[in-house]
Amino acid sequence: MVGRTPVDLSRRRWLAACGGLAGAPLLPGCAAVEDMPAPAALLGGTIQPAGGGAPVPGTPLLTPWLTVNGGWRGSDATAAALPAPPVPLARLQFQQPMGVAAFNERVVLYDAGLRQLLRWDRTQDRLIPMSTPGSVGAPIAADHAMGLQVLADGSVWVAEPLAGQVLNIDAQGRVRRTLRDTARASRPVAVVQLPGSLDVYVGDSTEALVTVFTTNGRALTRVGGGVLQSISAMAAGPQGLVVLDRLAQQVLVFDRGGRVLQTFGDDSLLQPRALAVDLHGRVYVGDDGDQRIKAFSADGERLALVGGSGNAPGRFGRIDAMCADGAQLYVADSRNARLAVMLIAPPSLGVGR
Repeated sequence: MVGRTPVDLSRRRWLAACGGLAGAPLLPGCAAVEDMPAPAALLGGTIQPAGGGAPVPGTPLLTPWLTVNGGWRGSDATAAALPAPPVPLARLQFQQPMGVAAFNERVVLYDAGLRQLLRWDRTQDRLIPMSTPGSVGAPIAADHAMGLQVLADGSVWVAEPLAGQVLNIDAQGRVRRTLRDTARASRPVAVVQLPGSLDVYVGDSTEALVTVFTTNGRALTRVGGGVLQSISAMAAGPQGLVVLDRLAQQVLVFDRGGRVLQTFGDDSLLQPRALAVDLHGRVYVGDDGDQRIKAFSADGERLALVGGSGNAPGRFGRIDAMCADGAQLYVADSRNARLAVMLIAPPSLGVGR
């Protein structure tokens, strides 16, 4: 990883990333980070936490890159050109990020403290509100994060467990569709639209079932009956739908017809909460039992273990949500009020084939 030495700017560290890991796409731009090490520390395989403490081991698969605690408040209208650094009053700090999703570097977060959907523009270090405060309700406390998915058109699926509905919000923050079915999905905690499909999969925590809807809200079928004990998170995978079952302490992979293809993780997971799947089908689980990210191959083989409880870089207070986009893994850490970004090594480097 090649980067410039961070310099102090308004009492914050700025890291200009000019490149990436070998085989990974370039990562241009500048992002505000807090207490992150110089790139040389990452190359050594460990991260030295600021203010002392034991180093956090790195892994060949996952390399901690950025720790972000906010951004300059902006809008799509003002994001066209990079201005001089805004005044400190324009800084928007994360309070309780509990949802994150990304597609083609379009990153959307939900902050339960701010009660806002926010789009993060990493190249300009901006947070662009996609909703007014309170327009998207807070998730049920201590149970589930806000389920999000960003689509290719820039719109976002939002699962609101407290409101008992699923929203599709366009890139400008306007609600395009509302899916509400109290009989089949009274407490939706996760939502996934598989690539190339118009079907929308909604995970309901009340009955531990996944209901498949059309985009117009018509229920088609249900998935997971007699198999799932609970639903904490869902993600799209190369083979179909990937579901995280917190009570069973395992990951289940369903094909598009709703058949179980495989299950794994029950010998490794303690209190799994968050889930992400990368382009190569590798699965990442955020575990509330030890605040570690546990990585598995597409076949369920254990690949890596990274993190641990704490607030030093590379550690987590509570992993509420994760998503994978290209060569990046985004981790919403609600207790530390920050977003962690990790670099994912490609299989071409011999990691997690």
